[in-house]
Amino acid sequence: MLTMKFDQKKIKIAILGLGYVGLPLSVAFCKKYPVIGYDLNKNRINKLNKGYDQNLEISEKQLLSLKNISFSSQYSVIGSSKCLYCNGSYPC
Repeated sequence: MLTMKFDQKKIKIAILGLGYVGLPLSVAFCKKYPVIGYDLNKNRINKLNKGYDQNLEISEKQLLSLKNISFSSQYSVIGSSKCLYCNGSYPC
């Protein structure tokens, strides 16, 4: 069995794809780790940053109160992450 120890203060997780699976996963991970939520859809990112989830999975109040998370459609921002979770049809 492979076991590894991670310094939680140095871990940053990037979630690629913020749909029905990616957004709730991002919200769950940001409770413990810094998270970058990435999606190709700029309109989706703009709405999430304003607190609106078009899938109605996460409430406006919850989205706006999240700490440790940022949403972006710029691929360059995920370069600082230590862990990638590719969700959807992204060329990982």
